[in-house]
Amino acid sequence: MDSEQATDAPRPEAPSETRPEAPVEPRPEARNDTPERLLRAAEMLVVQEGVHALTVRRIANAAQVNSALIRYHFGGTDGLLRELALRNGARIADARQALL
Repeated sequence: MDSEQATDAPRPEAPSETRPEAPVEPRPEARNDTPERLLRAAEMLVVQEGVHALTVRRIANAAQVNSALIRYHFGGTDGLLRELALRNGARIADARQALL
């Protein structure tokens, strides 16, 4: 009999209109500076300890980000190193051009 009373009790109605949630603004410091942080961390490790010191974990720890973001942004350490080489190559070319 208790089960009948429980089923006969009126259920609260779900709200008929749901308000759309306001878009969440990212924190100013989190506005996707992650690739730059990863590049700076990798460059620091290469300068201090050499290329052999680069591991996903060490780069992520130095950049203070999740290690999965290296693959997300660069496809892995090879892609990160390629981007680092391109940036440094461009800086060297610019400096060389200024000297000519």
